[in-house]
Amino acid sequence: ERYVCLWHPRIGASAQRRFGVLENEALKPLVDILKTAASPSYRTCWFAFWSGWGSVLDGTIQRLTGLRQWSRSVESAATFSLNEFREYLLLQGPLEILLNNTDSGVVLSPQLWWPGDQSWCVTSDVDLAVTLIGASGDTVRRLLECQDLLTRDVDWSTSLDDLRDAW
Repeated sequence: ERYVCLWHPRIGASAQRRFGVLENEALKPLVDILKTAASPSYRTCWFAFWSGWGSVLDGTIQRLTGLRQWSRSVESAATFSLNEFREYLLLQGPLEILLNNTDSGVVLSPQLWWPGDQSWCVTSDVDLAVTLIGASGDTVRRLLECQDLLTRDVDWSTSLDDLRDAW
């Protein structure tokens, strides 16, 4: 029904926004809002991580799944591509598992994620410091009202140039 742009929080002394990844201070309130938006029978989510994160992705997968090693056949079966430039590793699990990814090391959030009922969808392109969310009007309203998130209502006519402050 509606779309919202979420600016990634500024981090460090340089006050830069992190590209492609949501920091925990934005991830937690976002997960809290989204977990009530999906119907209970569809709260298992799909998470697509850009494979270009390399060894950082390996550590994230270990923290999320508990798996220390992937076989080539398992990794190949879980890999998909949207174009010749971006390959993703697709995982499935409860939404709250993203909050278990905070114990140590570099934290990655998925580039694409959505619940089984497709009641919302989140995308964080690796080359942008914003996350875009499509959801019901009520969910978008809650995201816009959340004091812990820097958000703005957007629509299909919004250009990335209109979101220039994000980078």
